[in-house]
Amino acid sequence: MALRQNSTSKDTKAGEAYMGSPAWEASKYRKSYIHFRNLDRIVDRIDKLEKAGNP
Repeated sequence: MALRQNSTSKDTKAGEAYMGSPAWEASKYRKSYIHFRNLDRIVDRIDKLEKAGNP
């Protein structure tokens, strides 16, 4: 199943859901979207760690 406007560069697996353009497996798309939504907090955390001298 493909949702919204999608384009694929290879065959898709039967029963798999895809999202985005280009199409990603829906589970990977949702995981990436959550990380993107939290990007500001992730960057802030990295900045604090770097200022504290941690690699």
